[in-house]
Amino acid sequence: MFDSPAQPHLAREAAPTATNQAWIERAALFDQSLGLLCVVGFDGYMKHWNPSWNYVLGYSSEEMMTIRLRDLVHPEDVDDVNGIVASVRTGLRRAAVEARFRCKDGTYRTILWNAVPCLEQQAFFATGQDITDRKLVEEQLRSSEERFQLITTATRQAVWDWEVRENRLWTNSTYRQSYGGPNLPEESVVEWWRRHIHPLDRDRVMTQLPPADADGRQQWTLEYRLLRLNGTYAHVLDRGYVIYDPQREPARMLGCLMDVSGLKETELKLRESEERFHLVTRATREAVWDWELSRGTVWRSEGFTVLFGYQPDDIEDQLSWWVERIHPDDRPRVLAQLPTPGEDTPLRQCSYEYRFRRRDGTYADVLDRGFFMFRADGVVYRMVGSMLDLTERHRAEELAHMHRAELAHIARVRTMGEIATGLAHELNQPLTAIANYAESCAQALSAGGPNAHKHVAGWLEKIVSNTDRAGQMIRRLRGFTRKSEPRRSTVEINDLVQEVIDLLEAESRLQEVRVRWNSIPPAYALLDRVQVQQVLVNLLRNAHEAMAALPPDQRQVVIAALSRGRHLQVSVEDCGEGIPEENLPRVFDAFFTNKADGVGVGLAISRSIIEDHGGRLWVEPNASRGVTFYFTVPQCGD
Repeated sequence: MFDSPAQPHLAREAAPTATNQAWIERAALFDQSLGLLCVVGFDGYMKHWNPSWNYVLGYSSEEMMTIRLRDLVHPEDVDDVNGIVASVRTGLRRAAVEARFRCKDGTYRTILWNAVPCLEQQAFFATGQDITDRKLVEEQLRSSEERFQLITTATRQAVWDWEVRENRLWTNSTYRQSYGGPNLPEESVVEWWRRHIHPLDRDRVMTQLPPADADGRQQWTLEYRLLRLNGTYAHVLDRGYVIYDPQREPARMLGCLMDVSGLKETELKLRESEERFHLVTRATREAVWDWELSRGTVWRSEGFTVLFGYQPDDIEDQLSWWVERIHPDDRPRVLAQLPTPGEDTPLRQCSYEYRFRRRDGTYADVLDRGFFMFRADGVVYRMVGSMLDLTERHRAEELAHMHRAELAHIARVRTMGEIATGLAHELNQPLTAIANYAESCAQALSAGGPNAHKHVAGWLEKIVSNTDRAGQMIRRLRGFTRKSEPRRSTVEINDLVQEVIDLLEAESRLQEVRVRWNSIPPAYALLDRVQVQQVLVNLLRNAHEAMAALPPDQRQVVIAALSRGRHLQVSVEDCGEGIPEENLPRVFDAFFTNKADGVGVGLAISRSIIEDHGGRLWVEPNASRGVTFYFTVPQCGD
């Protein structure tokens, strides 16, 4: 820190004569200052220092005489201090620097320094302020600001020196800029000071000053509110010292004020935030928790009693208490998402569902959401979150799902009843062929002849072929109308569409509608085959009906599919009469229909089926004529 060789110096020179009262008084101010005051030679050793040095750093006066300040500066701060010292020595009149100094016990205290050089005496006149506690408070306030959005303020000391008998008051710039001063000699210092103390604090403060000397006390510490120049009151911590004359009357009073308004405001906001936080946790239907990773402790709200039945005595503040109550099958998955102490993660929050054991031993389905809080270095040090009981919601969703499945089955049965005529006509063809071939076989076998067996064998093959064709029709009909629990599996989309086209082949032929299917390379989706077939059947039959008024040669439906990222999109395009623009937003509403004999549930059921699959169903008018319905389903590998 200093370049000159270290030479020991006396801590203090001989005291002046008793007649130099001003020197004594200034020395008292020097000694009683809460700040660190000193005179440091350019060689790095201190010539004079006040007792605050001994108090803050813990070294005795003898030790202070033999220590160079350079040896006490934290290694990381040496360059900053050296730079400031060099600037001051080369002409800078005043400089400030913040550095950490090693105490006798090995710890470090952070000191905010102001230094002025005296080239004649080859020394610095310096003042310092121990801001270690303030640094700690600032770190705590930063933590509180993340959680409760509090604002912190820094404070400075205001020094004053009052000569009681002469009614003279000396103050430093901080004091004057903040609080002003009395208009001497029109009013006394006491009158001015008393008038500026908050009325609610005035009597208490005035009865305590000056302190009685009978019991040996000459110092005091008071906390009160003092009027600022801007008309507001500051909460101040006033530390003072009384100098008595030989008659034991106060002759001089000096001290310093520390503005603690920021701390007071922070304490108030913290109390308000804590009160608000607790009120919110009591009002919500969620179980709120606050996990401090460094200590491993967790605070839990009353929601754990309301939702899960645990009494306050049942709840522990350890993370393991919660871990033990996660369902064993869910535990590894949940714990894998939790951060570890000291971890640097890009995530800002996490959310997961799992089963949590209640006090009675049953399990609740919960949604747990946690939000990360970070230190200045980006490391997670705290998580705050809440648990929401989804058990009743899941039960309601399951019941609604069952009702939708039942309604979908009823709609499928009704649909098959409407296309029964086409199916009957389609089945009549293979059944008639079977009857004719069987009769021919019987006649050939009765008549005999050299080629009878050859003809019978051919006719039997045709009987088998037509029987298989009729069986396929019946199986498609039975599969489409069967009632079973929804079950999703990996389905090839081309096969699914072709099955629906085959199912409606007879109806398409009777209504003279051409169905064109633009197939795609094999693509797979995770879905319930029957439910999605129901959606496609409903869209195709609506397209048939929309084109009933057109000439037969114009009735065409185009089915297409394409891959869109993580979804497969299927479209059904017709060239029918279209849908009025004002009705487009309502076509998926339950019981809305344009058909004279319609119920208006087909499209509503279809949309609920697709949305249950994680997709969407919508309609768009075509540029020329008719409309196109689109739906998507999740795509997956084969």
